[in-house]
Amino acid sequence: MATLAARVFTSKNCITTAVVMTLLALPVNLASAHSAHDSKSKKQSSSHSQSKKKYDDSYFKKWAEYLKKWKRNPAQVPATAQIPPGYCPIPFEKKVDAVKVQGHHIYLNLNDLAFLKSAGFILQDAELALVLQGKHKEQESISIALNGLKVASPGKKRLNEVISYLAKSDYSFAKFKMHGFILNGAEPFNRYLVRVKKNHGLLKISLYGRHYKVVSASITFKGIAYNPCTNPPPPGPGPGPTPVPEDLTKYEVKIDSVNPTAARTASTNMTINFSSINSDGTYWCSLDQSAFEKCQSPISFAALSNGAHNFQVFATTPKGVDGAKASYSWTVDNVRPVVTITNAALLPTLTNNPSISFEFVSSKAGSSFRCSLDGAVLFSCDSPMSYNVVSEGLHKFSVSAIDSLGNVSGSAAEFQWSLDLTAPVASFVSVLPAEEYSSSNSKSFAFAASETSDFECSLDQGAYVACGSPVNLGSLTEGQHLFSIRATDLAGNKGAAISYSWTTDYTAPEVTLSNVIPAAGLTNSPNVSAEFSSSEPGVLVCKFNSSAAAECASPFRMSELSEGLNELVVYAIDRAGQRSASVKVSWMIDLSAPMISFGEILPSSASNINSRDLSLNVNANESLNLIASLNGSAVNISNNAIQLSALAEGSYVLEVSGVDLAGNNSNVISHSFNVDLSAPVLSILSEGGLQSTQDYRQFNFSANEAASFECSLDEAGFMPCQNLIAYSGLSDGNHTFILRAKDTAGNVAAESYSWSQDATAPNTSQTHVISGTSIAINLSSSELNTSFLCSLDGVPISPCSSTITYSELAIGNHIFLARAVDSFGNIDQVGTSFNFEIAAPIRTIITGGNPPGGLTNINSMTISFTADQPAQSFICSLDGAPFTTCVSAITYNNLSNGTHTAVIKAIDQFGTVDPVGASKTWRVDTIAPTVSGLSTTSTTNSITVNWTTSETATGRVNYGVGTSLNQNSAEVITLDAGHSIRIVGLSSNTVYSIRVLGRDEAGNSYISHTITARTNR
Repeated sequence: MATLAARVFTSKNCITTAVVMTLLALPVNLASAHSAHDSKSKKQSSSHSQSKKKYDDSYFKKWAEYLKKWKRNPAQVPATAQIPPGYCPIPFEKKVDAVKVQGHHIYLNLNDLAFLKSAGFILQDAELALVLQGKHKEQESISIALNGLKVASPGKKRLNEVISYLAKSDYSFAKFKMHGFILNGAEPFNRYLVRVKKNHGLLKISLYGRHYKVVSASITFKGIAYNPCTNPPPPGPGPGPTPVPEDLTKYEVKIDSVNPTAARTASTNMTINFSSINSDGTYWCSLDQSAFEKCQSPISFAALSNGAHNFQVFATTPKGVDGAKASYSWTVDNVRPVVTITNAALLPTLTNNPSISFEFVSSKAGSSFRCSLDGAVLFSCDSPMSYNVVSEGLHKFSVSAIDSLGNVSGSAAEFQWSLDLTAPVASFVSVLPAEEYSSSNSKSFAFAASETSDFECSLDQGAYVACGSPVNLGSLTEGQHLFSIRATDLAGNKGAAISYSWTTDYTAPEVTLSNVIPAAGLTNSPNVSAEFSSSEPGVLVCKFNSSAAAECASPFRMSELSEGLNELVVYAIDRAGQRSASVKVSWMIDLSAPMISFGEILPSSASNINSRDLSLNVNANESLNLIASLNGSAVNISNNAIQLSALAEGSYVLEVSGVDLAGNNSNVISHSFNVDLSAPVLSILSEGGLQSTQDYRQFNFSANEAASFECSLDEAGFMPCQNLIAYSGLSDGNHTFILRAKDTAGNVAAESYSWSQDATAPNTSQTHVISGTSIAINLSSSELNTSFLCSLDGVPISPCSSTITYSELAIGNHIFLARAVDSFGNIDQVGTSFNFEIAAPIRTIITGGNPPGGLTNINSMTISFTADQPAQSFICSLDGAPFTTCVSAITYNNLSNGTHTAVIKAIDQFGTVDPVGASKTWRVDTIAPTVSGLSTTSTTNSITVNWTTSETATGRVNYGVGTSLNQNSAEVITLDAGHSIRIVGLSSNTVYSIRVLGRDEAGNSYISHTITARTNR
């Protein structure tokens, strides 16, 4: 890349390009620019950024003026223009592959060409590369057209640019230098691409020649831009003689030793010794994917973080060539285990039950535990741990963990609870009203207990129900009442009941409301009145709106009220001071007329529409009844929406008005529109007929009403046009002109005109698939409506179909020839031909698997395979997944538990796939058995241990006196789900710790929790 950059920098033409590209290329980051080591790039980029700051805005404005001049004429850029320091020429290259090849048409996605519009890109070269299939023996030529328009070089208007190639094998190559092409006599190639993309068309490249089949096509675009230099070219006349390659094996680095040596360690320090055969190289080291830096052996690291670490080192030769890398990986683990009491959420913090059991786990597998109750000395323990506490008060259980590396949990897991065995004593705090006899129909009781408790209450010797202080009783009947309470503390202790008795006596008056004018509710009257009376002598009290309650008399009147809610409340107080229930009457006064307007009108609010249906929404500032009419006739309106359907063509006026719920009339609104359902009628006139040899075509067109027009030729996208349009430089083949018009109502009509021109014989191409002793051949032509002539192995050529199959061919070489004949009778004189060979079918062979066998507890598998003859490649499938390319030995990792089947198929040198393939089936089991039903039975000198495993497995017993587990029984290697082992030779009346362990058929180990058992006396 450095050499290429130097050449561009010293080229006169490239200097001109570089000058004008400097300003606009600054923000462009082209993917093709290479980079050195990351650390070097960052330093150079920082230096370039400092260099740019030296140039003010006026400097770059001046470059913008240079760029405008260069667009018109590159010679106008002054030779004295200076490139900002720190910037280098960066060549740009982008290959755009065809998205579809169909016959002699090649289609490209214009979204892949967006970079042509970039202000920071100057196109220097565009080369169309074709891969053509067929065996050719003479020089041939190909011409080109874009979307039906011929291309030409400047000075060759309306002439095809012809590029020749000489094919020498079954696959030939052709290239077009497209940069500088013009279309239709004047339009440059790159400007045409931008226009077609803007019109949302397709880029269709059509190729014309005598004898070819397009296999693939692509266009490579090249340009240049200036970016901050990442590796500036060295000064001097140029490169010297080719250097002698160095022997890199002498600089291969190996890891000699590490300290600590364990692959998993609690130490946060690491020392690594490394070396190579030659000591004159420079070592480069990296820890955990950081940037490589110079280093020496030994190298030490301190204060490493927890987790996996990776060290890499390589040596560069004195000439700067990198040798192979060496690496070492290890894991730092000084994380303290975290112990958790797993059933803490289920345990009571206050209870009257002296028995309690704790279950706990460690965050790190293989940890041991130590337990303590109420601050006692820690002792070894296993989960679950049970206690029977008899003393009242606060208790605390704590447990800590120690992992296999000796890391002790930072803090113990703790649980506190209280034991309470004393019943609470309840008492009344207050009773309101306090009188023993009361005219109130309610009573309030506040009460408490000697400790925090839940309460139960009973009224008039009814059943006790849960309650809380205070209890407010209402709607009490006249007569004697008894209220009782009892308390139960949070630990469940229940105390004795206490009671309170009293008598109620009351009869409240009743107020009757009559003759309300106007009736309560919504009204547009500002004057109101109401009459009322009491069922017994007393005082009547009125409250109107926000005024204070005061004594009043019937009738009550108010006038000239304002809009809004007005409310009258009346109640009576009898001679005994008992108050009646309140009666209320409300008036909502509305004096304002409502306002309405049209909301959304669909499909359009325009005066001209092309729909038989129209929906309108009416907006109103309040709820009201709406009335609508269309051209004087009533129409339905529901939920403020009007739906007009099956409208005939013509003019319409819609009017809407309304009345609100208070009787106020709204304003009147209207909408005028015209329904036009008829699309414009189009007329297209063109001379030349449906078949032509002319490369020029003119169209005259019109519509029967005012309309706008758009035109398209051969899928190049629609663009606005007016009454007359002409196309020149048309290529051979079928062409379609499409005219599209839209009237003022939005009705769209389209007409097309198709014709063809053909003065060239078709070109024949083919694809074929060989399967065993058969070959299937698909023939195609550069033209439509063609027939074919075929010959196999030198037999006389004769008519054939486009799809032809030859079966049961002899093993060996064959030759096929085909020629296309178009509808005009033109015969491809060269045709397409190819040699092929029929070979014996290939067979796939599996040579090994690791791990071997059909059952494993390893979740990976490596399979080796080969074939009985030279293979082009192999394809593999695991568990029915789609086949993908693979090589021997393929490794499958992270396999799930269960049965797996791998199928491998070889592909021979001709691309034929082994139809059967070879397969390997195995089962992965990484799940250890689980233990249940662990129990014991004892005699004086023996203990029989019984347990069940979730799957068949071996079994043995690990036991010892007290908490010791220092003895083992013989392992029962028979696989079974039910297990029973008798331990003999034990001491009488002695407690033994017992746990069971074993492994399943796949080798997964299990171990139970520890239990205890005592032998008999």
